Amino acid sequence: MVAESTIDCYNDSECVTGFYTMLHENLDLPLPAPPPDGAEWIEAYRHWLR
Repeated sequence: MVAESTIDCYNDSECVTGFYTMLHENLDLPLPAPPPDGAEWIEAYRHWLR
């Protein structure tokens, strides 16, 4: 996805804009209300990082 969004860029500013546009078009937000199965591992990892 990154390569696809930055293929025609001439400078860093165009790359950043292309990347954020690709995220905005393809990322499904907001995330589901009850977290999906396995999400507790992500929360445990975040707690461990502190």
